[in-house]
Amino acid sequence: MNSMKKKYLPVGSVVKIKQNTREVMIVGYRVQFENKEYDYCAVLHPYGVIDTKKIVFNQNDIEKVSFTGFINDDFTKLQDKLLESKKEEMNN
Repeated sequence: MNSMKKKYLPVGSVVKIKQNTREVMIVGYRVQFENKEYDYCAVLHPYGVIDTKKIVFNQNDIEKVSFTGFINDDFTKLQDKLLESKKEEMNN
């Protein structure tokens, strides 16, 4: 599924992704890594930041959402900006 069609999950959300046996917690969005852009950046749950390694993945890598982080007006505004930016990028 096209990642632009799905909404972003808020920071603090805990998900299971295809390439990892453990759950991860989302800590950021639209991350550049090795000359590629990914929808999300995460850390291992429940450990948090334990080294400098990044876990990066896209919407279509999410197998299961175990917990959805806090959603308020600030997050909704950020999500709208992220989705609009992704849409503009795909149209270029």
